[in-house]
Amino acid sequence: MNKYSASDVSLYVPCYNAISTIERCLEGVLSQTVMPSRIILVDDGSTPPLSLSGRFIKDVEILIQPVNMGLSAARNKALSNISSPLVASLDSDVVPASRWLETLLDTMNSFDIAGAGGRLNEFYQDTLGDRWRAVHMAQHWGDAPLMNPRFIYGANNIFRTDILASLGNYNSELRTNYEDMLMCELLYSKGYKMRYEPSALCSHLRKDTEESILRGFWQWFHAKGIINGEFKSPEGILDRITRVNFGVGRYRYKMDKEAGRNDFLKLDILIPWVFCALDLKKASSIGLAGELPLFPEDEELSLLPDHLAKLLGKIIGPAPRATVAKPWHSEYHRLFGENLKDYGTGADL
Repeated sequence: MNKYSASDVSLYVPCYNAISTIERCLEGVLSQTVMPSRIILVDDGSTPPLSLSGRFIKDVEILIQPVNMGLSAARNKALSNISSPLVASLDSDVVPASRWLETLLDTMNSFDIAGAGGRLNEFYQDTLGDRWRAVHMAQHWGDAPLMNPRFIYGANNIFRTDILASLGNYNSELRTNYEDMLMCELLYSKGYKMRYEPSALCSHLRKDTEESILRGFWQWFHAKGIINGEFKSPEGILDRITRVNFGVGRYRYKMDKEAGRNDFLKLDILIPWVFCALDLKKASSIGLAGELPLFPEDEELSLLPDHLAKLLGKIIGPAPRATVAKPWHSEYHRLFGENLKDYGTGADL
């Protein structure tokens, strides 16, 4: 088994309009007990372009994407410029604890694995959105080390460079998320192993409000739909109503109800509403413009208590309007209404 040292590691950070967090991320990197041979930032078309204060200039390289191309493209840009045996990655709003890289190196040297990832804890717990994210968008697999977790989160990890190169690029259609899971699925399909090591700690600097959190949550579930072409046809959009939008909502609502997290329930109630509205906006932008039903209609919106209807409006904004009515529009509203009957509208919240 190879024995790696810190000199075998290049570390990269994809960045897009990350000026508020990137220097805290870099402070964590430069405080590591072992230092990577290279520290690379990929500026993915930030506006204005990314700039760093002078204390970071001598330690950090910046690669420029002239326009924003998304997270997968930024990862591919970094990998095309790295030849070291190992490649580590952090998100731009993630701060590693001082032994993060040392711990991941020890993990790579102790097991016959293609890659490893650490535990990401939510730094902010101030708002309902922050607390909801810590439960429902946790980016870790618990307190115990685990061989072959479902996948290694992209926010903090280390991989063998040669293995990633042999599998090709990250999927460039995936601009915001899911590229990490897709790559891990490919790794597993080729017989490689990975390990989760919770003692490789990082802190996540993201902040959310009641208005922002469900938009971010929808991003987690829309990416697979893009790959499967679900936003390009009425059939794909209709299929998502019960399977994804209400399915995800039911699971979260039940989880929070049983755990006594009653303050979370108003967000859980809105999951299918938000997901349906954002599904239609995505479909409008990639192939079904002018052919989509108005959602929610006034009659549907009147079913929500006023405070939830107002919150929904702030989350989703104005709905895309169809230029032409289509026969499947009535089926869309019928399916939504049928699911809503046993889901509820939060009238008691």
